[in-house]
Amino acid sequence: MNFIEEVKSYEDICKILNLDPNLEPDVSAYDDEDKDAAVSIFRLWKANKAAWNGEVIDWNNFSQRKYEVWCDLSDEAGSGSGFSSFDYFYDHGCSFVGARLVWPSYEIGRHLVKIMEQDFINMMKIPKK
Repeated sequence: MNFIEEVKSYEDICKILNLDPNLEPDVSAYDDEDKDAAVSIFRLWKANKAAWNGEVIDWNNFSQRKYEVWCDLSDEAGSGSGFSSFDYFYDHGCSFVGARLVWPSYEIGRHLVKIMEQDFINMMKIPKK
């Protein structure tokens, strides 16, 4: 499977996983400001599962690279949008974001930031009141 060619949307991710794209976690217990973040984290976890295609993320396997998206969240980033992915860091056995938010390649991480940008923003930023 060529993930980047096949995945152009969250719906494509759901097709890979045989999931209903309208399925969302129950966020009724969350504060209103946290609901979008919870749904976005759910969606990004599904993207992660599809991207790894069944491969187990092994923190003891130092030949298995794990890429993290590093973002600029300042108000000036991304032409005023307050979000710009500016780097993709890889490591073998440690992570700043945990297994569910590391990607099997730089290219997949970058691709997902493009097609799921709002989910990354919802996860990383607390809405202004």
